[in-house]
Amino acid sequence: MGTLSIVYVIKQANENATSTQNLTNALVNLGQSTTKIGEMTALNTQLQDKLLRQSDTITYLSRQNIAATTANSNLMTGGNSFCYLRLGRPYLFFIHAGQFPVHGVSARIVKLDQNGHVRQENLMGLTVSLGDMIQKHVSVQPIPLGLEISPDYFRANIFFTARNGDWMQLLREQRVNGKVVSAIRVVGRFASLRKEKLLCESIDPDFPRNVNGDIDDDFRVTVGPKPPHCQ
Repeated sequence: MGTLSIVYVIKQANENATSTQNLTNALVNLGQSTTKIGEMTALNTQLQDKLLRQSDTITYLSRQNIAATTANSNLMTGGNSFCYLRLGRPYLFFIHAGQFPVHGVSARIVKLDQNGHVRQENLMGLTVSLGDMIQKHVSVQPIPLGLEISPDYFRANIFFTARNGDWMQLLREQRVNGKVVSAIRVVGRFASLRKEKLLCESIDPDFPRNVNGDIDDDFRVTVGPKPPHCQ
């Protein structure tokens, strides 16, 4: 029995030692695995940060590309730039407004009577070809034959067309107390706009109005924010 007990004790000791070693090995492996997981987590975090930076770069470059494409398109078409008419005698001054040149511009001038109504003998008006207009420049054109301009008043609707769309100008001039006063309004209908937009307006304080504050049936008082001033 003594010998068997000793053998049993030695066996148990060996098994315990083996179990302890296995546990130690398992703990070592677990520690190594934990370290690997930590390293993988750190690498994953770095990769995500890198991807986010790349995504920000891609977004920035995409926006830059869109901006450059839009700018190039605006240079080709004229964007929302336009022009409008100011009278000079014996010349017509077409004034450019906006950030881009406008191309292939023509102006159809429909003269009105003193009350702002279309004259039956001038339903279609006269067309003036302006061609391309440089940014912030003025195109000076002689008054075309058939367009009579009284020294006391001038009223007309001017219909412009160009590569970027079309717009309309209401032009009213009248002599008041020996001085010529004017009222101008320009409304845009560009291809880039979903609806008409009031581009600019300029009305001299002394310009006559009716009891409602309107200048005539076409040139009515506007409500809302004050539009940009026509130079």
